[in-house]
Amino acid sequence: QSQAKLTAGPSAATPAAVVDWDEQAFSPVRGYPGMGATHRGRLYFGNMRDLPRGLCASAAGLPNYFLVGARDGDAFFEEVPDFKGQRVLHIVTADQGLVITDKAAYYLPETTNQPVTPSTIDFKFIAPIAAAAARPAPTEQGFAYIEAGTNRVIGILPTGSPSQPWQAQDLSVFWSQLLTGPIALGTNEATTGFPERYAFAINTDGSAACVKYQAPSAPVPIGWTPWDTANAKYHAIFPAGGSMWAIVEHTSPAAWTLEQFDVSLLLDCAQSYVYVSGTPSLPFYTS
Repeated sequence: QSQAKLTAGPSAATPAAVVDWDEQAFSPVRGYPGMGATHRGRLYFGNMRDLPRGLCASAAGLPNYFLVGARDGDAFFEEVPDFKGQRVLHIVTADQGLVITDKAAYYLPETTNQPVTPSTIDFKFIAPIAAAAARPAPTEQGFAYIEAGTNRVIGILPTGSPSQPWQAQDLSVFWSQLLTGPIALGTNEATTGFPERYAFAINTDGSAACVKYQAPSAPVPIGWTPWDTANAKYHAIFPAGGSMWAIVEHTSPAAWTLEQFDVSLLLDCAQSYVYVSGTPSLPFYTS
């Protein structure tokens, strides 16, 4: 057993400054993402508090692995173009990834055999139309979103052109009297039982408007119609389990209901007569 005596300690010199350094994008200091979506096997994050243009994607097939790398399957962190300063609000998965900000809309060029990778990611411009915070709604042709600060519903629809595969289209032209402040969208996409496809816009007052859209060869809608329920406000309209559903707040009597759309009832207040001892019983069904 031996011993040694320390005659000098480490010096307290100040480390030299460097220009190449990293800092966490998500932290109590920098904030956390306000948006998450999946596309082509990756988990995407956006709407970051201190990095508004940032877009973060997990490794392919590994939604909890975010170590950034250069290989095709690695995670990556990119920023959308600096278009007058913008914030990533939505990522929508279609044939290609679609990125919508509070200033513009973009698509990620990719094919079935060549998905987005760290070396191929690019942001291709579609239109300078800002999105509101409301979640976009998918359609069979593409998707729709609410333009920020307006009463317009914008559709992002395929063009069939390889050089410019997407176009923006106003789906609400001439119908501003029904869209008095849209705050949410819904569609019956993925429902079964009937061929027609409908989209719904919910206004700030709880009223709703409905539009039927046509085949991919004729994506322009016919027109909007009011969709009202007496003494009630719509909060959400959405497809689930092959059916169409709505969350409705009733004021008289006061109640919240989860309502299923019945494909076999094509008229409001449609209900068979029920006879009890020769007396018809006519229960009241609001809309």
